[in-house]
Amino acid sequence: MSNASGYKIYPSSQVESSSDGSFVYEAMYTIEDKDGLRGEPIKVAGVFQSAEEAIAAAQAAGEKLLSQMH
Repeated sequence: MSNASGYKIYPSSQVESSSDGSFVYEAMYTIEDKDGLRGEPIKVAGVFQSAEEAIAAAQAAGEKLLSQMH
């Protein structure tokens, strides 16, 4: 997803096993600037029960970061 400033957010998730043996998801996102340069992945605090939930959290965190930059 991109915003008006030309930056794009690339949310992603990664499955991990928890201490009780179940699976949880970690959320992260990468920001790309208007010149196509991507930064390092930023991990979102917390664990999530589904990939969809993790992706949504990563998207929201990326949008919040970008809104604070401008």
